[in-house]
Amino acid sequence: MTKKSFDDRSQTRISLSIKAHRSSTTDARPVPLSHSRTFQWSETPAVSVEINSPDFLFKYGQACYMDSSASLIAIGTERGYVVVFGYHQEVIHVLTPEHTTAIPESPPISSTGYIVNTSVSSLAISSDSTVVVSGHTNGLIVIWELKSGQELTPPLHQIKPITFQDRFHKNKEGHLSITITSIKIFHDNQIVSSDVSGLVFYHHGVKSLLARNYITQKLLGNNDSNGIPSPKYRIYDMDILALGNTPQITDSIGMLAVVTGSMVAVLSVFSMDNPNNLYLKTHFKMQVPKAVKLTSDSLACTGWFPCMEYEGVVSNAKLAVSWNNCLSILEVDNAILPANFVGVINDLRSKDKSIPTLPISRTARKYLKDPIISLKWMSTSSVCCFTHKEVIILYYKNQGHESLKIIGKEPLGYVPNSLDFKLNKDHISRTFNSSIKLVKMRVLLLNQKHHHSQLAIGKPISWNDKLAELLAKKYYEEALNACYFFYSSKGIGELVLFSLPESKAIRKKLVHPYLMKILWQSIPHFSNCAVYFRILATLIGESKEIDSELTEMIEMLYETVSDKAEFFDSLENYLISGTITTLSPLVLKALVSYYGECGKGEPLTEILCTINITFLDIDLTIQVCQKNKLDECLIFVYNFLIHDYDTPLLHFLSEIQNNRVDPRNESKVFNYLSYILTGRQYPIDKFIEYSEEQRAKLRTINILFRHETEFLGIQVKETSIFPILTMLLKYNSFEMLSTLNEFFEDSILNEEIESSISRQFIIDALLDIYASNDFSNTDKCHLSIFVGRNYSKYSQFIRLSDSILNQILDNLLNFNHPEIKVDCELAIQSLLTAFEPFDEKKLIEKLSYKKFYNVLISIYKGEGKYYKVLQIWLNQLDEGHADLTNVKDESFNVLTECFSNTKLGIDKVNLNTLIKDNFVKLATINTNNFVYIINNYEPSLHKQILKVNEGSVVFSYLDELFKLGCNDSELIVKYSECLSQFNSSHLYGFLKAKYQFVEGNDIHNLETILSDAKQINALTIPLTSEGKYQESLDYLLEQLESIKELEKFDESFKLYLSIIESPGFYSQQQMSTASLALNLNEQYWLKLIDCLIGLSKEMPTINEFIYKSFRKISDIKLNPNDKNETSFLKIFDTFLNNNDQTTLLNVRNILIEILISYSYESEILRLSYKIINQNIHDKLNVIKYHNLKGWSISCKHCTNCGKQLYGSHIDLSNFMVWEQRQQTVLNMMSDVKDAESTDQLRLVFFKCNHGYHYKCLRNLSSDTCVVCTQ
Repeated sequence: MTKKSFDDRSQTRISLSIKAHRSSTTDARPVPLSHSRTFQWSETPAVSVEINSPDFLFKYGQACYMDSSASLIAIGTERGYVVVFGYHQEVIHVLTPEHTTAIPESPPISSTGYIVNTSVSSLAISSDSTVVVSGHTNGLIVIWELKSGQELTPPLHQIKPITFQDRFHKNKEGHLSITITSIKIFHDNQIVSSDVSGLVFYHHGVKSLLARNYITQKLLGNNDSNGIPSPKYRIYDMDILALGNTPQITDSIGMLAVVTGSMVAVLSVFSMDNPNNLYLKTHFKMQVPKAVKLTSDSLACTGWFPCMEYEGVVSNAKLAVSWNNCLSILEVDNAILPANFVGVINDLRSKDKSIPTLPISRTARKYLKDPIISLKWMSTSSVCCFTHKEVIILYYKNQGHESLKIIGKEPLGYVPNSLDFKLNKDHISRTFNSSIKLVKMRVLLLNQKHHHSQLAIGKPISWNDKLAELLAKKYYEEALNACYFFYSSKGIGELVLFSLPESKAIRKKLVHPYLMKILWQSIPHFSNCAVYFRILATLIGESKEIDSELTEMIEMLYETVSDKAEFFDSLENYLISGTITTLSPLVLKALVSYYGECGKGEPLTEILCTINITFLDIDLTIQVCQKNKLDECLIFVYNFLIHDYDTPLLHFLSEIQNNRVDPRNESKVFNYLSYILTGRQYPIDKFIEYSEEQRAKLRTINILFRHETEFLGIQVKETSIFPILTMLLKYNSFEMLSTLNEFFEDSILNEEIESSISRQFIIDALLDIYASNDFSNTDKCHLSIFVGRNYSKYSQFIRLSDSILNQILDNLLNFNHPEIKVDCELAIQSLLTAFEPFDEKKLIEKLSYKKFYNVLISIYKGEGKYYKVLQIWLNQLDEGHADLTNVKDESFNVLTECFSNTKLGIDKVNLNTLIKDNFVKLATINTNNFVYIINNYEPSLHKQILKVNEGSVVFSYLDELFKLGCNDSELIVKYSECLSQFNSSHLYGFLKAKYQFVEGNDIHNLETILSDAKQINALTIPLTSEGKYQESLDYLLEQLESIKELEKFDESFKLYLSIIESPGFYSQQQMSTASLALNLNEQYWLKLIDCLIGLSKEMPTINEFIYKSFRKISDIKLNPNDKNETSFLKIFDTFLNNNDQTTLLNVRNILIEILISYSYESEILRLSYKIINQNIHDKLNVIKYHNLKGWSISCKHCTNCGKQLYGSHIDLSNFMVWEQRQQTVLNMMSDVKDAESTDQLRLVFFKCNHGYHYKCLRNLSSDTCVVCTQ
């Protein structure tokens, strides 16, 4: 391909095409599988036959509840029995609810009178399958211990229901005779149960010498006093957290999740100080989502999955919760807790108080189409949701927005049983926990149809089940697609569905043998080659070495496929992209023949240049290339396989000598030379192997610089010392010299090896050739470019005289073709770094004439004349030679560099002058950066903006300047003028903050500008600062009369009020001598009201402002110096006198509203005053009482009679009166003592500390102390 610039690197069309193929890699993603089925369902014939047999139904009743463990299936019946089946579906235990050795024919009645064998309503099996617990519809809980060889098993213990009398009078705790809805087993002797009334109880088994007793304690619930179930207290579901395979703090404290109609609560049950004791602690609560509306038939369920460790990665414990169709996932975040947390807690004395609230949070939520009837975790990353219609498997991963993803669903072929518990006449509690269980990735489903019970097991279809099914049906293509999907899919969720590990390495190791086997088996039956090659490409790309087995597969497929065109067309992209690199000799030979016959020369070249052609049929390939004129392919075969680098070059030279070169391929010889001399394999960019790279370069150099050409087999007409090099230079000097320019970078020219060719030798040879032959000025310019670019770069290897360098420089300055201007400029710039010309002044003139701005900038930077650098850059910008895409960044860099490198003196003056002359241009290019630079380096230049006439430029500049901070008076005035024109809404706020810095003549100029621009609000700032309050108010009144927008009217109105209330305006008031005359402040209030009333005829919204004005007048003191404030009355009286009846009618409603408001406030104040006075009176009495109570009485004897006033020797009648008063207080009795006799016992004390019996003071006929006359 032809170069456009001297520095361009040689490229071929083939190399670019191959790069394009590799950048657009072939799509090797597997086709997603269609999930028609997720489970493989099968019945348990032995169990189904047994539970439907007449004998079973007669003895035990209909199956109504099912639970399972790892080795057992337990079926609860309507008569209260539990039948346990083993691994082989045989009956191994019949658990009876009563201590009996025979099964009665009818439900027995106990000695207490209630039916024992009521229907099983809940069931649980311990994790070790040794204990079974059942709950019944009559509140009974039965516990069995399973022992081998004992088919008919009596209960280990019965927890019987209690009565209300037991609960409230005997303080017993337990279930009433109502349905037990759920039972969970923590340990063999620790059971949690809930009932239909909404109570949760904990039963702790205690062993004694003779038996085991269970102590019952209430955990949750508030419905103790109501034996009738209520929807308000309903517990939908509960579940306990099982033990995982890695120790966690939750293992010891017993985690319980309870779902109600309003929330889900997660709490711990056990004490760590004593595991047999309860220690309830709530760790998390979550309300029902707002989008969920619960009704009488709503469903809710929950399920835990324990904390598990797999391949060194610990996954958190998870809780799935659902209300209707809303599924939420909660996680216990173990990462927050320290690794040694459990050990630290165990070492503490008081463990319970040290347990923090566990870090539980909601991590995912998803809404399904139908309500969820049951939730079961299949694994730590997949949860199974059952609805009435289908079973849905969701993949869960805590990764933000898309944490829950549906990966499989299928219709539910079996209708699960439901247990219905009646809450009241309108509400029924329905649960499906009785019929859906999941154990060891198997779903057990109890179904009842027409009184016929079925137990079905659903096994998830695994990946090998899927493959076996497809292969059995001989669906080879589908099987291959499925296996490839399992092997390379990145959809982790779908892979988990098929029981494949999430680890990519483990999964591939597991599936790879099956994939290879299916590849072999499917070849004879395959018709779609594209699918086959896509899979092979993936396998070949992953193998580090050439896999002969895969190569054999391709050959076998070739022999099998009848349509060879489809075969090679499908294979082509994988070959060119380098995905498949090895073919067998048979396929490789067929490929060359096929592409040769079809005339697909370019694809054939790309393929052969990309793949391994060690086994290529060379003779056949050369024939095909010559026949189809595939020069690049032929050269590659010669170079790569035959290791012949001379023949292609001599062929090119022969075509040039004989003028037989195709104009479209005239640059091929130079591309070939460039590739070989830079160590690349032609026509691709792959490097030549090091062992032959040096040989290829040396042979090519020897041909170029050989003196004689006879032995080469070509006749060159050139008579110069280097005829071949001369011929190529005359053929195209630009391409040849550009090729040598690439070669100059090679280390072979560093004289480290034995070679007579060096950089000095090449330049000398070129100078000799150009000196002794007729070359055009353009050719000489090309040589000058070559020398100029390389002289400074390799100055340690090249020596040239100053006269030659001056000649080189002159050639570069005298160029005539604009196409090479950039190359010439770069050459000059490079040359001047290592060479100083004779006449620098003349050089600068020539550079300026030729507009080599970049060279001039480099020269002036070297001389420290940065003002000239800026001048040149501006000239370059004016003439369009600058890079406009980066002109903003360039302006910042240039200006920063000029200011930072220019010192004080004439250079600084010149730089400032230049900026002033081009101020508008610089400010327009990048206003933000320009203002920033001027502010940092030369703030005095800011005032240059005052001379600019373009308003938008001035506004943009000053806007950025005041963001940085500026307090210059002239600039504040100018910016205010700009704001009034471009952004008037910010003018008032700006002047409010900056007016303090305006001074001198600028104040008058600012007032004139604001007045002319009708910016009245802003104008009030300078006017009020000068004490011109009346003028400000007059302007505002005039503006109020013309404003139509309510928002602006409100701003001006508030501003008017702020001025009229300002202390400065009060100081200007002048009182009139007349009694009814208004002062200045009152006059402007009246003017405002008159103005507003005039506007109210056109704008009804003004009434609000009239109301505010009257309120304001009444609330503030208009005349601070007048103690008897009468301003409101004077203003109101003047207003009534000055306005006619028509005007007053217009504001009648407003005046009525004001008077009502005042009347209402007056009444409120009167009532408040009354309440306060009453309160004060009461408080004063209390204070008086406390003052009296706190007196210290020092007088113990009556001043008159001398008898004792108080103490142990007083008259007994005092004690009798005190007792009667206490009885009156306690028994709410009326006082039986005569009031007069009580008064006779009163004591009187005075402040003078004298005391009297009341009767003594009365006998003295005095109300004061007779001693002190007080």
